Amino acid sequence: MFCKLLSHFPRRSWMSIRHYVRLPSVEDAKDPLKILKHDLVDGRLDKILPCPRECDVLIIGGSVVGSSIAYFLKEQQNKLNVMVVEADSSYSSASALLSVGGMRQQFSRRENIEMSQFGFEFLRRASQLLAVRGEPPPDVQFNHAGYLILADKDNADTMLKNHEIQTECGAVSTLLSADMLKKKYPWINTDGIELATVGCQGEGWFDPAALLSGLRGKNRSQDVPYVNGKVIGFEYEKIRLSGEKRYHKLDFALVQLPNGDVQPVRAALFVNATGPHAGEVAQMAGIGDENISAVCAVPLPVEPRKRYVYTLHCVNGPGLDCPLVADSSQNFVYLRREGLGNNYICGMSPPADMEHDHSDLTVDYNFFDEHIWPKLAHRMPAFEALKVVGAWAGYYDYNFIDQNLIIGAHPYFKNMYFANGSSGHGLQHAPAMGRAITELINYQEYRTVDLNAFAFDRFLETDDMDSLGGETNVV
Repeated sequence: MFCKLLSHFPRRSWMSIRHYVRLPSVEDAKDPLKILKHDLVDGRLDKILPCPRECDVLIIGGSVVGSSIAYFLKEQQNKLNVMVVEADSSYSSASALLSVGGMRQQFSRRENIEMSQFGFEFLRRASQLLAVRGEPPPDVQFNHAGYLILADKDNADTMLKNHEIQTECGAVSTLLSADMLKKKYPWINTDGIELATVGCQGEGWFDPAALLSGLRGKNRSQDVPYVNGKVIGFEYEKIRLSGEKRYHKLDFALVQLPNGDVQPVRAALFVNATGPHAGEVAQMAGIGDENISAVCAVPLPVEPRKRYVYTLHCVNGPGLDCPLVADSSQNFVYLRREGLGNNYICGMSPPADMEHDHSDLTVDYNFFDEHIWPKLAHRMPAFEALKVVGAWAGYYDYNFIDQNLIIGAHPYFKNMYFANGSSGHGLQHAPAMGRAITELINYQEYRTVDLNAFAFDRFLETDDMDSLGGETNVV
């Protein structure tokens, strides 16, 4: 049982944390003599102050998802003490900033459609919602060019079913036959294409850096500290329920600061918003350790998957009418315009048996030559002649079971909340995830978008992981 989950993670004791220099606890910090002693002995007092010792909610991960959660928490309860810990203060490896900034409503799951709709409305009003007095309003530079998804005969029925669900949810898109597609986009080779859908409203792309900057600026104005540090472990409180029965509650997160010191931070609630590293952080908390309980034996099924984005110049490429084109008949190879001057970006997820080594963010240009370029040139003949201008790599926080979000409290560690596993859709769904976590914390239920189907519990309720209803439109 759960072998598919367990096999992805090495066995590790939930209490195995490497040796560290522990800084004063919350209680020690209230004792002036202990603080003075610590200062005299170690000389670290000035380095402790940037890291608060306690908070109501500790958000682990300060990119777009974590910052969205902080924003909505403070919007609902301004006096709530919220703290964000981010290991990469430069955000140089942040998945959101290394993405192509896409926003679409063409999903197969109702929950994903509704999260995108909420996200689009948030972006539409971002200049007002994220405004800070004395600062210029953020401009996320939303481009409304839409998504154009192509399907061959084998995928046409799925596209029709997805379109029906999207329409029921209020998404606005148009179905195109091969002839209609050719007439509207003459630069596309329609050989083998049976059907296509193009998003007409609330789809396109935007600037992820502008959104993150706006969220961080707004949160800082609401006294949310962003601590440059890495969570390397947790400490627990044992609670007796009745008789000999006990369970563990997360009590402290151990935050390693840039100088190597480790500051214990006590919190009532912890939120895992660490993107592709979410599985590792969950494992530190004991999630995946069968020695704690049968529930804890099941790990969080999230791991990093590396994806390449290539920048191209094509003299005869499509112009301003070019949406983001995703060809489901060719493994969802995609391309969109990047600014003006016949510049484009493109990419493709590799087949399951060709996953890239994710130990670093180096780019394999051979992958473009051998697997992407032939597909682009086949579908859009203008790209037979092009120049690769550059490339970068980023990570998906990949849910390797059903490619859907995992959100809400863990069934054993009930004060640990997840916002993980979006599998490439976390940026566009971040505002909805922030709202959802806030609703769970404040009301113990979802009130905007019902995400109960995306709870961690779904991995405990069935042995047949293929029956969970994964997202079919993963670009």
